[in-house]
Amino acid sequence: MIVHKFGGASIKDAASIRHLAVLIKTHVKEGGVIVLSAIGKTTNALEEVTYAAFSGEERWKSLLKEVEAHHLSLCDALFPENPQVVEREILSLFHALEEAIRHTETGNFNRFYDTVVSYGERIGSTLVWHFLKASGLPITQVPATETLITDHSFREARINWEATSKAVTKAFPNPRGYYLTQGFIAGTPEGAVTTLGREGSDFSAAVIANILHAKEVWIWKDVNGLYNADPHRFPQARLLPKATYTECMELAYYGAQVVHPRTLAPLQQKRIPLHIHSFKQPENGGTTVTAAHTDKIEVPCTIIKEKQCLITLTPKQIGFMTEEYLEKIIALFKEHSIRINLLQSSAVNLTLCFDDDPYRFHPLQTALKATFEVRYNRSLSLLTVVNYVQRQIADYSAQKTIYLTQQSRRILRLVYR
Repeated sequence: MIVHKFGGASIKDAASIRHLAVLIKTHVKEGGVIVLSAIGKTTNALEEVTYAAFSGEERWKSLLKEVEAHHLSLCDALFPENPQVVEREILSLFHALEEAIRHTETGNFNRFYDTVVSYGERIGSTLVWHFLKASGLPITQVPATETLITDHSFREARINWEATSKAVTKAFPNPRGYYLTQGFIAGTPEGAVTTLGREGSDFSAAVIANILHAKEVWIWKDVNGLYNADPHRFPQARLLPKATYTECMELAYYGAQVVHPRTLAPLQQKRIPLHIHSFKQPENGGTTVTAAHTDKIEVPCTIIKEKQCLITLTPKQIGFMTEEYLEKIIALFKEHSIRINLLQSSAVNLTLCFDDDPYRFHPLQTALKATFEVRYNRSLSLLTVVNYVQRQIADYSAQKTIYLTQQSRRILRLVYR
């Protein structure tokens, strides 16, 4: 069995969904699992709904109507002769979402976020499932909220491997069957909806592949494979036809968006090859990620993470930045589900860089102020260059206001505006 994952950019409109059906018929001839993200920019749109509703802003209703209208327009385009049956099911899901927003306790933002945003995958997969069936594919839809079982760490849920193994094995019994499920979303044993972190659909595919001992995992993207830089930002970026799990994991950790950072470990454990293909140009070779290959990646790999916050902490009691302070800071970041992207210490303070999420940052800031003087800058960017070239360092920092620099033998990192 092969597990195929399709991202939102691959199913952004009716033409893309029709192309998806063609790809499945062409490349999934002996059965497989199809893992879908939400359609297009639905997750971003539902995040806006979440922020507005949680803040008590009535505009969440009009924002949600825009998402609903887009999905209904897809129904009309994909089912021109009889869209009503699918539309009723889609409208039922949107009604359930609206009721969830109105009646869910909003004291816990992360849980509220997962409840709302998870509907993107649930609605999108339902629409695509109906279209694939209408196209002649005997495909079964499997709800990820009942098969990927997690703890209660909302927005960054951790897989319960024992429970998930039992559920996945039961839900996907036929190695030659066709199955469709959702990426990114999961559920607790009690039935609460969780999510696996932004762009977590890759990880969903890897978990399923690991448990089913899949032959391969194919991730279909809007680019030809893994590059040494974002080809949308750097036209001269070079395709990397081969990479090891470790190389790919390193690039993903630093922010390369082609593969979710947690995807590689489950595949490496079972030595399952990962293929990254172009959704638009499937005939292109793409990138193959395996345990080893002969050509080590030596070209500079450039990664930029935007919307970063840089914070510097100094103990209120005059003294050194001791191990006890470090432990307290890291524990607070973990408690608030904030991943540290960069850390630099001195004798008397600690500076950290992380993704700027106001619904996580403000509670963290309050907790930190009890012990530390807090200084911070927001709306920054983090540049990471793996295998940097010494003579190009000046080029990397040109026309930027640099807030922090880290440099090792292979890796250069700049926080800048």
